[in-house]
Parts: sequence; structure tokens; C-alpha cells
Amino acid sequence: MLNKVLLSCTSRVLIALSIQLIVAISTFMLIAPVAYAADKDQLVKLRSIFVSAERNFKTGKLTAYKQEKALLRGYPLIAYLDYQELLKGGNRPKGIESFLDEYPNFPYNRPLRKKLLDDYYKKSNWRKITALEPAGEYICLHLLSLRKLKKEPAYVLMRIKELWLSGHYFNEKCDTLLKSIKLRFYSNNDILWDRIEGASQNKNWRSFKAAAKYVPQSQSTAYNAMSNFRRSSRYHLKRELPKLKNTKPSRVALTYALTRYPSDHILEVYELYTNQISKDFSFDEKQTKRIEYHLGLFLTIENEEQGFAMMRGLNPNLLKNEEHEWRARSAIKFTQWKSLSSFIDDFPTELKEKADWLYWKGYAAVKLGKNKEARKFFQKAAKDRSFYGFLAAERIKVPLNIKQSYTSYIEGASILSQASFKRFFEFDALERTRQALSEWETTLKLANREELLYLASAAYAKGWHFHSIRAFAVAKYWDDLHRRFPTPYLKEVKTAARANRLGPSLVYAIIRTESSFRPDIVSRSGAVGLMQLLPSTGRSVMRKINYRGSRRLTNPQTSIDIGSSYIRKLLNDSQGNLAISIASYNAGPNAVKDWLPEEGTIPAVEWIETIPYGETRKYVRSILYAQTIFSWRLGDKRPSLSDKLQSIKRL
Repeated sequence: MLNKVLLSCTSRVLIALSIQLIVAISTFMLIAPVAYAADKDQLVKLRSIFVSAERNFKTGKLTAYKQEKALLRGYPLIAYLDYQELLKGGNRPKGIESFLDEYPNFPYNRPLRKKLLDDYYKKSNWRKITALEPAGEYICLHLLSLRKLKKEPAYVLMRIKELWLSGHYFNEKCDTLLKSIKLRFYSNNDILWDRIEGASQNKNWRSFKAAAKYVPQSQSTAYNAMSNFRRSSRYHLKRELPKLKNTKPSRVALTYALTRYPSDHILEVYELYTNQISKDFSFDEKQTKRIEYHLGLFLTIENEEQGFAMMRGLNPNLLKNEEHEWRARSAIKFTQWKSLSSFIDDFPTELKEKADWLYWKGYAAVKLGKNKEARKFFQKAAKDRSFYGFLAAERIKVPLNIKQSYTSYIEGASILSQASFKRFFEFDALERTRQALSEWETTLKLANREELLYLASAAYAKGWHFHSIRAFAVAKYWDDLHRRFPTPYLKEVKTAARANRLGPSLVYAIIRTESSFRPDIVSRSGAVGLMQLLPSTGRSVMRKINYRGSRRLTNPQTSIDIGSSYIRKLLNDSQGNLAISIASYNAGPNAVKDWLPEEGTIPAVEWIETIPYGETRKYVRSILYAQTIFSWRLGDKRPSLSDKLQSIKRL
């Protein structure tokens, strides 16, 4: 059971330290994989044999490979050798079945399942197909098998229609499915164009192209126009428009063109739509919503006032959550406080109860002179530990919702016996980061809440902060702030922060948000290390400050030094404005310049909420929130978020 210890500050810290020490010692004992190695030397030897066997298999030295594999019986990573054999060994359905039975949670099972499905299909083994979890384009095989077995006919028909209208690409193996249930979709013109519309919305271009041969000659103009719009809607729209008539195919094509028109020319297409297209073409309600939301969104982003009018005219009953939020942001952008309050009232209940929008409901009420009403919304928002929860608390001058609940466990260690955890442990020892992370995520999926919290605590005790933070997040346990916001590299952080006139809490906030304390992490964009710097940025900063340390951004000291220097540069460039600097760290200074007001100033909170890039908007809020938590972690008894928010103006 999980015991929450909430005592006086001094006693709590002492008990927490004792708990952490006990957990660390017990974790070290339990985490050691003694089941497949007699001692440390033998374990090192097994790892070496595995690496050699893997290499020999890849290079075709099969005799040596078989000899080495025989020495690895019982070693967790032998599963990867079996997997490679099955993947490259041709058609071996019995071997694949045996592997899937033995390793049902192996993270790379999908290619094997596909091979098995292909074999079952060739042999018309419908029962075995239905026993496998349907995935991706192979879902139609699952439906075909149900049809062949005369099971769940209503469900099969419903799913086929859903997939059809979404533009799903049907594997050629499923042609018989379409024929067997006599759905002559292609011969029904309306349903054909519903499919083409669904394919374009969901970017299923194989389905879009496959539909071409079924489009009647009389409708080829609309289909060809749509193909051209895919290449460039701006270049082709005016050329194709005179050829299109007010028919369903033309309306589908124009909806696609208008909803992918580039944002930097949005005023141009807005005028074309309002002055001509909307009058000549009778779009249905959903098409109108899609078009006008797209125009309203990008007019708002480009600071064109027509954006608010377009957003205000949308039917709230047709909006998804993200669309509701951008409608509200449009009101914030153009300081329409009465409309903002009304737009939030239109939200689904769950969305309007989020701290974000409770705060903005209160903010609008203040702007409208309704201070008593505003306080009620701020009080509700202040209960949440978040960016907006903190701002709401400071608005009504109540303590921030920062509390620490230490977690200890007397159960949960059974998760360490999972095969996925043992594989994770071995890949981590071999410094094979990608495979280790896959196995860690698999382990988290298999764990119950108590096991997740045990893993989180154990990982923290081992200094695996990234893994600890992930485990706490999956467990949805937010109150153990000391472990969720750890402070490793304290000397390096304080030194770099002092050298660059920064608060160490800011450096820590960036590290946690960027990498969750994994020094070896490399992002998809190529950003490297604790503070996730692009190599080009790192080299530039190193030259400017004549850096004498290691030049490897995976080195924690280097990443902290160079990242801190870079944030100082951004602060200097933004005249000390923290929100602008943080946004620039994420999106780049050039992008952020385009988001600054042409004249005058605007409150930082309004600017942050209307940042066009969703990732950057969340990033700025996350950094400012984490910085506040780290200020508290580093000894500030009354940390503040609002004092970090300077008004935004053009630089």
C-alpha cells in the first residue's frame, strides 16, 4: 500500500530522507538481475556474448552465432535474437505464434503479427485472424474474417462505412469484403465524394488516388482541380474557380482548397470567399464551419480583425475542443471580453472547468468590472497546481497550491520480475537508449498504479530521473514534487546560472521541460543534451564565449554551460523579457518577432495564450510553471509566477 506522509516541514524532510535511503538500498538489492547471472562478472560476460551474437547474425556468421546463442539461454535479450531470426527467416508461422505467446508484450511484435496475418489470409484461417489484435490497414482483414465466420454482421457493416467515409485505404485483400456485403459505394456518387472528402481531410492520399478511376467524366473537372489544389491551393484556386459549378464535387474540392490556403495570404482568400465563393456555392453546415474556422483562425493569427468576426459567427455546437479554445483566443487577441465570457460558456462542461478557462473567465469578468464574480472563478482555478492555477492564486492573494507528499511502498517490487523490465535493465547497461526506452514504456503499460509508483521511486533512487518522471506521469501522481522536480547537477547549474546572471530555477525548468534530465537525448529535429540545443546553435555560442570545456553537447556540464549562455543571449536580445526569451528558445527568435505587437504593449498573459504555435504556447507556460516549482524546491518560501511576466512590446 502507498503511505502518504504529511507532517511538519522539519519532520517531513527527515522522514523523507530516511524513506529515500531505505528505498534506494532495497531498490539496489531488488533491481539487480540475479535470476540470469550468478555475479557481476558473469553478467558482463553475457552482455558481451549477446553483442557478439547479434553482430555475427547480421554479418551471416551463423555457426559462431548459434554457438554464442546457446550460451545465452535464460538471458533476457535472447528474445531479440529470436525476433531477428523470425523477421528475416521467411514464412515460419508456428515459430511466430510461439514467440507471440512467449513474449506477448514485446515492443516490436507488430511486423511479426503482419507476417502471421498474411499467412492466415493465404490459408483462409479466419478464426486465427480474429484472435489477433487488428492494426492499421490490416483491420479490414479482421472485418473480413468476422464476415466469413458470420459473426457480428451489424458491427462489420458499421465499421466498413466508418472506414470508407474517413478515406481509409483498403488493402487489396479486402476487395472481397466490399463485394461480399454488396456495398456498391463507388457507384453511389454522393458516397464516393464523401469518401474523397474524408480521404483529403485525413490525408489518405492512396485512397484519394484510388478513387480517380471511379469518378465520372462529368465530374473529372472537380477531381482534377482538387489534385491541383493539393499541390498549391493559392496558385490554382483562381485558375480553377471559373470551371467549377455549384455541385457536390465542386464544393468538396473548394472546401479542401480553402482550408489549406497559406496563412500569409489569408486576407486575400477571405475576400474571395466572402465576396464570391460563399455566394456562388451552397456549402453544407460542416463545410462552412471548416472553411470559416480556418479563415478565422489564420486571420486571428495574422492580427486581422476579420478573424474575430469569423470566429464569432461559428456554430459552437459543431466545434471540437481545440476549435472552441481558438475561438476564445480570438476574443483575447482582440480584447473582446464580453464575447470571451460568452465563448467560454459555450464550451463543453469538462473544458470550461479546466483551470485555464476558469482563469480566463475571471480575467474577462475583471475587465468587465465584475470583481466579485471574478473572484469566484479565480478561487476555483487556484486549487489547481498549474500555470493558470498559480496566476489565479496570486490574483486573489492566496498561497500557491504547492505541497509535497512523499511516497513510500511496501509492495510493488513484483514489477521487476517482468521480462520487459529485465530487457530494459540490460539495454540500459549496454547504453542502447532507444531499445531501453521502448522496454521502459512497455513496463509502464504493464504496471498497476502501486507498481508504477514503486518504479518511479526506484528509478529516482538510481538517479534515473527521466524514467522516474515518466512513471509518476503514467501513474497520474502529481504530489511528490521532490522526485518529480529533482535537482541533480546542482553545482553545475548554480555555477552556470551565476555566470550568466540567471536564477538556477530557470535553468532547471528548461532542463526538465526539454529533456527530463536525460543527458544523451537527441530530438527528431537534432537537438541534443540536457538543454536540447541544436549543434549549430551550440557551436555558435561556444565561439562567442570562447568556451574551453568539452564540446560534446551530451556532456551535462557543456549542455548546462552553453544552454545558460544561450538563454542569457536571448534575454539580452529581448531587453530582459522572460516570456519572449523562453518562446525564442523553443521556436527561434525569428518566428517570435512576427508574433510581437506592431505598436504599444500587451499583457504577457494575453500574448502567451495567443501564441500561434501550440507547442511553443505550452512550452512557455510549462517553463514558467516549472520555474516557480523549482524556486520553491531551492528554498524560496514564497515563489511568484506573475512577477516574471513583463508586458510585451516590439523590440
